[in-house]
Amino acid sequence: MVITRRLTPAIASRLVQLVRSPKTSRDMRRRAEIWLYAFEFPDLFCPRTLGEVVGLSAKTVRKHVQRFEQSIDALEACVAEGNMAKLERTIEDCLQDAPRSGRPPDFSPWQIVSIISIACEKPESSGRPVSKWTSRELADEAVKREIVTAISASHVARILRSVNLKPHKTKGWCFTTEKDHEAFAKQAQEVCEVYLQAPKHHEQAGVHTVSIDERI
Repeated sequence: MVITRRLTPAIASRLVQLVRSPKTSRDMRRRAEIWLYAFEFPDLFCPRTLGEVVGLSAKTVRKHVQRFEQSIDALEACVAEGNMAKLERTIEDCLQDAPRSGRPPDFSPWQIVSIISIACEKPESSGRPVSKWTSRELADEAVKREIVTAISASHVARILRSVNLKPHKTKGWCFTTEKDHEAFAKQAQEVCEVYLQAPKHHEQAGVHTVSIDERI
């Protein structure tokens, strides 16, 4: 693989900022590092060696290098316009997970409430170097805890919006005290099943399902 393009100072500067920022997600930081190493030192570029440095396979490194080559014209156009805010947004968009074809994955009720539960915790308790959760950090943490195999930051944001949850405004009463993830998953599944069956019970038998746990 031969690299013929180089980074402009403005693009390189923004990538360095992302790599150094404690708020940058792990995946985005790795991709920014790939771009920096590959396009700042093209004569020394080796997918296998660079993969060992950032902790990814040579195939993945090549994929992200190709993605940058496809995006560099748009980035340089932002630089030419002198629109640095647009440049930052475009770089971050390019560093996001690429959209996948096909139907978006379905997540079970317990997976959704587990992600919501994480959002109600303090990021520090998960070893996160941030004081407030972001959608990217939540997505990364959900994968790390093996709640989901993969989920995008935008999907996490939709989940939070669906319950009108703003992590930076969360109060202590939202925190779960259950530290066993398997136990929490079982409990969450039971609660979700009750909520899902509630409309059917009301329609067929006139049974009202009422939550009183917050009053106990």
